[in-house]
Amino acid sequence: MPSTTVFSTPSKDRHRLAFRTPFSALQVTDLNSQKPRQRAACPRQRLARTPTEASGEPYFWRWAIWKAFQQDPGDQAIISFITASSWLTGPAFVGLRDLARRTASEIWVMDLGGEGRGARQEENVFDIQTPVAIVTLVRTGKAAREASVYYRRFRGTRAEKFAALDEVARLDPDDGTWECLPGGAGDPLAPASGGEDWAAMPALADLFPWQQPGMMYNRAWPVAPDQDTLQRRWRELLADPSADARAEKYVTGHSGRTIHTAVSGLTPLAALPADAEHRPITRVAWRSFDRQWTFDDPRLAKTDSPALWQALSDRQLFFVSPRTARISGGPAVTVATAVPDKHYFVGSYGGKDVIPLYRDAEAAQPNVTGGLLPLLGERYGREVTPEDLAAYVMGVAGHDAYVQRFDEALEGSPVRVPLTADPDLFTRAVKLGERLLWLQTYGERFTGADRPAGRVPRIPGLGWEAPVTALPASPRAVSYDPATQRLTVGDGVVTGVSPEVRAFTVSGMNILDKWLGARTATGIGRAAGKAATPLDRIRPTEWADEWNDELLDLLRVLTETVSLGGDQADLLDEILAGDLIPANELPEPTPAERKVPKTIKRDFSTAQEEMF
Repeated sequence: MPSTTVFSTPSKDRHRLAFRTPFSALQVTDLNSQKPRQRAACPRQRLARTPTEASGEPYFWRWAIWKAFQQDPGDQAIISFITASSWLTGPAFVGLRDLARRTASEIWVMDLGGEGRGARQEENVFDIQTPVAIVTLVRTGKAAREASVYYRRFRGTRAEKFAALDEVARLDPDDGTWECLPGGAGDPLAPASGGEDWAAMPALADLFPWQQPGMMYNRAWPVAPDQDTLQRRWRELLADPSADARAEKYVTGHSGRTIHTAVSGLTPLAALPADAEHRPITRVAWRSFDRQWTFDDPRLAKTDSPALWQALSDRQLFFVSPRTARISGGPAVTVATAVPDKHYFVGSYGGKDVIPLYRDAEAAQPNVTGGLLPLLGERYGREVTPEDLAAYVMGVAGHDAYVQRFDEALEGSPVRVPLTADPDLFTRAVKLGERLLWLQTYGERFTGADRPAGRVPRIPGLGWEAPVTALPASPRAVSYDPATQRLTVGDGVVTGVSPEVRAFTVSGMNILDKWLGARTATGIGRAAGKAATPLDRIRPTEWADEWNDELLDLLRVLTETVSLGGDQADLLDEILAGDLIPANELPEPTPAERKVPKTIKRDFSTAQEEMF
């Protein structure tokens, strides 16, 4: 539960600070008497008592606003919470911010930071990885008006933050430490990062308006690096006819589908005979640069993102870029040709991160804002296709120099695209992006005369000294010698692996560590820990021979990607030094363009009958 306090007071000293007492339960205090008294929650409701329940922190804010502000609108009152800071800027909390701005006279935000995930880490005031903020809502009791919002950021170590907090004696807008924020309605309660130049660039989601989460399982076992492991897991799932046994193996969540759920004409898992065949196994984009396998079976997913599956084709391309999570190091966008997992980008904290290039499998409806391509064509004196725009984005934002250049801006903002006004620079960026997209789709997209289909370029000196023949026991069986540039994987050795390739990350996720760790006997993440389920523990028992080829392809792709980074950085500098096309000169997406395409219900019943 968040540390909270709610004050109701007629006192004129409304800027009295009361943050330094940790409250373990919601309290209401009359400032005149200074006698706290416990108060019950709303009728027929209760306060969350566990970390899982407390994840819905908007409840606490809404309850407190209802109790302190809305019961007696003419009274003075103060509400102060220390909670996760995601609600300050997150798109899911527009309504809560609007409520706070409408009911409070003043909003004071003490942003304590504390991001403990990825490469952009900062010490937290608590032993958690989630950034937190102290937010105080003040109501003066005067006529309702839009709240004034004051913001202050606290940086440094935990001790330095506590010391800075100790120096705050009053909430005074004139003491030179607070930034008064403009805005209204549900606007963010933190300053826009990056300044005016950043804000003038179009957001990635304003160029490609349909953006949604990838598929989400809420269980690990339906995905594996090889098909044999999936088949063994399926047989084990159905081995016991008991519904209770199957439910335990399935991993039934508090919400979502169960073994009794009927989906798209498929027989519920609880009713299948022990020898029932599984649905076809298909590729899934599991993590950045990592293609694994899954069942084409919506019964196994919490949300299977049918619109993404419906739009899948040999022309489809999926950009993945965090909309709310912070980007730190490596490319700002990664790509996939298979349907991406919700956490594809960095392995966790996924949101509405997936951006398809087309809205349909026929590639007849580009996921590009209407009127944008003709406008750009007129500016550049050439036809601009959806693929050109995608390649431009990749050329400009698909590298570490972009993230480093806009490091501060990306702390609180999704990707924005510096759209050059120079036709030659646009063409150069497209050419760079085409090669990157060809590489990072393993030759499945953006093929051409010098970009053969299904192949990635050989790199002189990069190859197997000895191929892997036995499955590594754990990630500890992987080692690297930067002096000799030798990567050891169990009993195999690859030569010619540069230190830059070995260290290549996407927002703190090391690509080789993640890829190789998934192909060991123990696995990584939950599969290797105490939380592993019976089906999670069914792991590969042999090193698949095709993994030798796939690992070599991955190393080639990363080597080429690293080598192009310098060209991308130089080109970005040239683009930013020249004229840009501002967002306000571009067409805006319509609500219909942002909406997920209507999906045609998939009927698996015919195919299912053929399996019995």
